[in-house]
Amino acid sequence: MAILDRIKFEGSPDILVWKYPKENIVFGSQLIVNQSQEAVFFKDGRALDVFGPGVHTLSTKNIPFLQKLLNLPFGGETPFAAEVYFVNLISKLDYKWGTRTPIPVEDPKYRVLVSVGAFGQFGLKVNDSRKLLTAIVGTMPVWDGSKVIDYFRGLVLTRVKDNIAKYLIQKNISVVELTAHIDELSKVVEGAVRDEFSRFGLDVLNFFITSITIPDDEIQRIQKGQFERFEIDQLGDER
Repeated sequence: MAILDRIKFEGSPDILVWKYPKENIVFGSQLIVNQSQEAVFFKDGRALDVFGPGVHTLSTKNIPFLQKLLNLPFGGETPFAAEVYFVNLISKLDYKWGTRTPIPVEDPKYRVLVSVGAFGQFGLKVNDSRKLLTAIVGTMPVWDGSKVIDYFRGLVLTRVKDNIAKYLIQKNISVVELTAHIDELSKVVEGAVRDEFSRFGLDVLNFFITSITIPDDEIQRIQKGQFERFEIDQLGDER
Protein backbone atom coordinates (compact mmCIF):
# COMPACT_ATOMS: atom_id res chain seq x y z
CA MET A 1 0.00 0.00 0.00
CA ALA A 2 1.30 3.45 -0.89
CA ILE A 3 2.52 5.67 1.96
CA LEU A 4 0.39 8.77 2.41
CA ASP A 5 2.14 12.11 2.91
CA ARG A 6 1.39 15.36 4.69
CA ILE A 7 2.32 17.93 2.05
CA LYS A 8 2.98 21.25 3.76
CA PHE A 9 5.13 24.37 3.59
CA GLU A 10 8.45 24.03 5.45
CA GLY A 11 10.27 27.22 4.38
CA SER A 12 10.91 30.50 6.19
CA PRO A 13 8.36 33.37 6.18
CA ASP A 14 10.40 35.57 3.80
CA ILE A 15 10.24 32.99 1.01
CA LEU A 16 7.94 33.90 -1.87
CA VAL A 17 7.88 30.48 -3.55
CA TRP A 18 8.86 27.09 -2.05
CA LYS A 19 8.83 23.71 -3.80
CA TYR A 20 7.77 20.59 -1.92
CA PRO A 21 10.79 18.23 -2.20
CA LYS A 22 8.92 15.06 -3.25
CA GLU A 23 7.46 14.65 -6.73
CA ASN A 24 5.62 11.33 -6.31
CA ILE A 25 2.20 12.15 -4.90
CA VAL A 26 -0.28 9.59 -3.61
CA PHE A 27 -4.06 9.99 -3.60
CA GLY A 28 -5.32 10.28 -0.05
CA SER A 29 -2.35 12.41 1.02
CA GLN A 30 -3.17 15.56 2.96
CA LEU A 31 -2.24 18.93 1.45
CA ILE A 32 -1.96 21.56 4.19
CA VAL A 33 -2.03 25.17 2.95
CA ASN A 34 -1.47 27.96 5.47
CA GLN A 35 -3.32 31.26 5.55
CA SER A 36 -2.14 33.72 2.87
CA GLN A 37 -0.75 30.88 0.76
CA GLU A 38 -1.67 28.97 -2.35
CA ALA A 39 -0.42 25.54 -3.37
CA VAL A 40 -0.04 24.99 -7.10
CA PHE A 41 0.39 21.63 -8.83
CA PHE A 42 2.91 21.88 -11.65
CA LYS A 43 3.39 19.37 -14.46
CA ASP A 44 5.50 19.51 -17.66
CA GLY A 45 5.99 23.27 -17.46
CA ARG A 46 2.30 23.96 -16.77
CA ALA A 47 0.80 25.36 -13.59
CA LEU A 48 -2.44 23.41 -13.12
CA ASP A 49 -4.61 22.90 -10.02
CA VAL A 50 -4.51 25.59 -7.33
CA PHE A 51 -5.49 25.11 -3.66
CA GLY A 52 -6.22 27.85 -1.13
CA PRO A 53 -5.82 27.78 2.67
CA GLY A 54 -7.04 24.67 4.47
CA VAL A 55 -6.48 20.92 4.74
CA HIS A 56 -7.19 19.09 1.48
CA THR A 57 -7.33 15.33 1.07
CA LEU A 58 -6.11 14.73 -2.48
CA SER A 59 -8.36 12.78 -4.80
CA THR A 60 -9.22 12.67 -8.49
CA LYS A 61 -12.20 14.89 -7.66
CA ASN A 62 -10.21 17.88 -6.48
CA ILE A 63 -7.32 17.77 -8.98
CA PRO A 64 -9.31 17.82 -12.23
CA PHE A 65 -6.61 19.33 -14.48
CA LEU A 66 -4.01 16.77 -13.42
CA GLN A 67 -6.51 13.92 -13.65
CA LYS A 68 -7.35 14.93 -17.21
CA LEU A 69 -3.70 15.43 -18.18
CA LEU A 70 -2.50 12.11 -16.76
CA ASN A 71 -5.67 10.12 -17.49
CA LEU A 72 -5.74 8.93 -13.88
CA PRO A 73 -8.38 6.39 -12.80
CA PHE A 74 -11.10 7.80 -10.57
CA GLY A 75 -10.94 6.61 -6.98
CA GLY A 76 -7.55 4.94 -7.35
CA GLU A 77 -4.50 5.17 -5.09
CA THR A 78 -1.88 5.04 -7.82
CA PRO A 79 1.04 7.46 -7.16
CA PHE A 80 1.46 10.14 -9.79
CA ALA A 81 4.34 12.48 -10.62
CA ALA A 82 3.75 16.21 -10.07
CA GLU A 83 5.48 19.16 -8.44
CA VAL A 84 3.82 21.13 -5.68
CA TYR A 85 4.78 24.79 -5.16
CA PHE A 86 3.68 26.88 -2.21
CA VAL A 87 3.25 30.57 -3.05
CA ASN A 88 3.26 33.25 -0.36
CA LEU A 89 0.48 35.81 -0.98
CA ILE A 90 1.40 38.19 1.86
CA SER A 91 2.44 41.69 0.78
CA LYS A 92 6.15 42.26 1.31
CA LEU A 93 7.13 45.92 1.37
CA ASP A 94 10.89 46.01 1.92
CA TYR A 95 12.48 45.09 -1.41
CA LYS A 96 15.39 47.51 -1.67
CA TRP A 97 16.93 48.58 -4.98
CA GLY A 98 19.76 50.87 -5.99
CA THR A 99 22.27 51.68 -8.69
CA ARG A 100 25.56 49.80 -8.37
CA THR A 101 27.19 52.33 -10.68
CA PRO A 102 25.88 55.85 -11.48
CA ILE A 103 23.44 56.27 -14.35
CA PRO A 104 24.53 58.80 -17.00
CA VAL A 105 21.70 61.31 -17.54
CA GLU A 106 21.81 64.40 -19.76
CA ASP A 107 20.94 67.61 -17.98
CA PRO A 108 18.42 69.33 -20.31
CA LYS A 109 19.32 72.82 -19.08
CA TYR A 110 23.10 72.70 -19.39
CA ARG A 111 23.54 69.94 -21.98
CA VAL A 112 26.05 67.95 -19.93
CA LEU A 113 26.05 64.31 -18.89
CA VAL A 114 25.61 63.88 -15.15
CA SER A 115 26.26 60.68 -13.17
CA VAL A 116 23.14 60.03 -11.11
CA GLY A 117 22.81 57.47 -8.34
CA ALA A 118 19.29 56.44 -7.30
CA PHE A 119 18.10 54.29 -4.39
CA GLY A 120 14.77 53.22 -2.99
CA GLN A 121 12.43 50.38 -2.13
CA PHE A 122 9.11 48.89 -3.16
CA GLY A 123 6.62 46.22 -2.17
CA LEU A 124 5.24 43.22 -4.04
CA LYS A 125 2.21 40.99 -3.77
CA VAL A 126 1.47 37.91 -5.86
CA ASN A 127 -1.83 38.26 -7.72
CA ASP A 128 -1.52 35.26 -10.07
CA SER A 129 0.37 32.20 -8.79
CA ARG A 130 0.11 30.33 -12.08
CA LYS A 131 1.57 33.22 -14.06
CA LEU A 132 4.41 33.74 -11.58
CA LEU A 133 5.44 30.08 -11.62
CA THR A 134 5.25 29.77 -15.38
CA ALA A 135 6.99 33.06 -16.21
CA ILE A 136 9.78 33.14 -13.65
CA VAL A 137 10.26 30.41 -11.11
CA GLY A 138 10.47 27.40 -13.41
CA THR A 139 12.38 24.61 -11.66
CA MET A 140 13.94 26.63 -8.82
CA PRO A 141 13.14 25.00 -5.46
CA VAL A 142 13.17 28.32 -3.56
CA TRP A 143 12.49 31.90 -4.67
CA ASP A 144 13.14 34.45 -1.93
CA GLY A 145 13.65 38.20 -1.64
CA SER A 146 17.24 38.15 -2.90
CA LYS A 147 16.21 36.36 -6.10
CA VAL A 148 13.38 38.87 -6.63
CA ILE A 149 15.88 41.75 -6.58
CA ASP A 150 18.40 39.87 -8.75
CA TYR A 151 15.72 39.14 -11.34
CA PHE A 152 14.10 42.57 -11.47
CA ARG A 153 17.04 44.92 -10.76
CA GLY A 154 17.73 45.54 -14.46
CA LEU A 155 14.07 46.22 -15.19
CA VAL A 156 13.69 48.66 -12.29
CA LEU A 157 16.88 50.58 -13.05
CA THR A 158 16.02 50.85 -16.76
CA ARG A 159 12.62 52.34 -15.91
CA VAL A 160 14.20 54.68 -13.34
CA LYS A 161 16.76 55.95 -15.87
CA ASP A 162 14.22 56.38 -18.69
CA ASN A 163 11.73 58.22 -16.52
CA ILE A 164 14.29 60.50 -14.88
CA ALA A 165 15.37 61.62 -18.36
CA LYS A 166 11.76 62.17 -19.50
CA TYR A 167 10.81 63.94 -16.29
CA LEU A 168 13.70 66.41 -16.56
CA ILE A 169 12.66 67.34 -20.09
CA GLN A 170 8.94 67.61 -19.29
CA LYS A 171 9.53 69.80 -16.22
CA ASN A 172 12.45 71.67 -17.81
CA ILE A 173 14.54 71.36 -14.67
CA SER A 174 18.18 70.56 -13.96
CA VAL A 175 19.35 67.26 -12.48
CA VAL A 176 20.35 69.08 -9.29
CA GLU A 177 16.69 70.05 -8.78
CA LEU A 178 15.41 66.45 -8.83
CA THR A 179 15.43 65.97 -5.06
CA ALA A 180 12.68 68.57 -4.68
CA HIS A 181 10.48 66.49 -7.01
CA ILE A 182 11.31 63.04 -5.63
CA ASP A 183 7.76 62.17 -4.45
CA GLU A 184 6.18 62.95 -7.80
CA LEU A 185 8.99 61.18 -9.66
CA SER A 186 8.44 58.08 -7.49
CA LYS A 187 4.80 57.93 -8.61
CA VAL A 188 5.82 58.32 -12.26
CA VAL A 189 8.30 55.43 -12.04
CA GLU A 190 5.82 53.27 -10.09
CA GLY A 191 3.36 53.57 -12.95
CA ALA A 192 6.07 52.57 -15.42
CA VAL A 193 7.17 49.44 -13.52
CA ARG A 194 3.66 48.31 -12.55
CA ASP A 195 2.77 47.08 -16.04
CA GLU A 196 6.06 45.18 -16.31
CA PHE A 197 5.57 43.38 -13.00
CA SER A 198 1.95 42.53 -13.81
CA ARG A 199 3.19 40.41 -16.74
CA PHE A 200 4.69 38.11 -14.10
CA GLY A 201 1.63 37.92 -11.85
CA LEU A 202 2.91 40.52 -9.37
CA ASP A 203 1.42 43.76 -8.03
CA VAL A 204 3.81 46.64 -7.20
CA LEU A 205 3.06 48.38 -3.90
CA ASN A 206 4.48 51.67 -2.63
CA PHE A 207 7.37 52.24 -5.01
CA PHE A 208 9.68 54.88 -3.57
CA ILE A 209 12.82 56.65 -4.68
CA THR A 210 14.37 57.45 -1.30
CA SER A 211 17.49 59.29 -2.47
CA ILE A 212 19.23 60.67 -5.55
CA THR A 213 22.97 61.31 -5.45
CA ILE A 214 25.25 63.31 -7.76
CA PRO A 215 29.07 63.54 -7.38
CA ASP A 216 30.23 66.84 -5.84
CA ASP A 217 32.49 67.71 -8.77
CA GLU A 218 29.59 67.37 -11.21
CA ILE A 219 27.36 69.56 -9.04
CA GLN A 220 30.11 72.18 -9.07
CA ARG A 221 30.33 71.92 -12.86
CA ILE A 222 26.58 72.58 -13.16
CA GLN A 223 26.75 75.46 -10.68
CA LYS A 224 29.56 76.96 -12.75
CA GLY A 225 27.37 76.61 -15.84
CA GLN A 226 24.53 78.34 -14.01
CA PHE A 227 26.80 81.26 -13.11
CA GLU A 228 28.15 81.58 -16.65
CA ARG A 229 24.64 81.48 -18.06
CA PHE A 230 23.59 84.22 -15.64
CA GLU A 231 26.56 86.37 -16.72
CA ILE A 232 25.69 85.94 -20.40
CA ASP A 233 22.07 86.89 -19.72
CA GLN A 234 23.19 90.01 -17.83
CA LEU A 235 25.57 91.05 -20.63
CA GLY A 236 22.77 90.54 -23.12
CA ASP A 237 20.48 92.90 -21.14
CA GLU A 238 23.19 95.58 -20.92
CA ARG A 239 23.96 95.31 -24.62
